[in-house]
Amino acid sequence: MFQDKVIDDRLSKLESSVSCMKGSFRELKEKCKLLETKSKLHELLGKGNVNVNSQSAEEVLEETDF
Repeated sequence: MFQDKVIDDRLSKLESSVSCMKGSFRELKEKCKLLETKSKLHELLGKGNVNVNSQSAEEVLEETDF
């Protein structure tokens, strides 16, 4: 009985840790996508290939700072 309680507690802690890691992974994945977008915008601004107002693109870059 006591051993079952200990096992249940450990399982609960593991489940909590896995849930936390999944959340962190999602956040990292989202930040990676934002960085890729920011990098592409920098590249396009450098080449002058942006079809939108350059000021707007630069504002977008400033807003995506981490």
